Amino acid sequence: MNIAFSWTLLLLPFIAATIGWFTNFIAVKMLFHPKEPINFLGFKIHGIFPKRQKDIAVSVGKMVANDLLNVEDLQDKLANKESVLAIIDKIENTLDHYFEVSFPLKFPLLSKVISTKMRIKIKNEMLGEVEHIAPELIANQVNNLDQVFDVEKIVTEKVSNLSSDKLEELMLNIIENELTFIEWVGAVLGFLIGLVQVGLVLVL
Repeated sequence: MNIAFSWTLLLLPFIAATIGWFTNFIAVKMLFHPKEPINFLGFKIHGIFPKRQKDIAVSVGKMVANDLLNVEDLQDKLANKESVLAIIDKIENTLDHYFEVSFPLKFPLLSKVISTKMRIKIKNEMLGEVEHIAPELIANQVNNLDQVFDVEKIVTEKVSNLSSDKLEELMLNIIENELTFIEWVGAVLGFLIGLVQVGLVLVL
């Protein structure tokens, strides 16, 4: 076995690794590039994400509306006990201020007739009513919000109108590590294939 042939066998795994990495590198780049379709040897070449941007926008819009921000979740979040108690606490503070400050100024004679005990009773009655109807009011408001605030439509339009550069930036922020891993997997597989080829040459 001459020296040149030995060097060829030695370099073969590294050459195969480079080819494997470069192939996957090009494949990853073609996810985003070219951003505008171009004709090459009779074929139209267009980056996968720019080409499918509208389809991606529709899918993201549906996912957000159905799984991440749907009406039922908003109702559960806003109409729970903690939210109702927070609303009641806010109303109670407002009523306390009204009876202590605004009411005597607006109705000085009436404020002398209505005792503090009576004011507290009135306030508690009002808070009881609020506690009773608050969940239903919140649910109705959320339903109305869903009718005027179409989450799916808004998200779909936002993603559809993203520039190609912004779309690439957004996707890379999410999957950049995975794409780099894919590139290096190509290098590792290429190196292993190169070793197999060297082994076959030596055996045969």
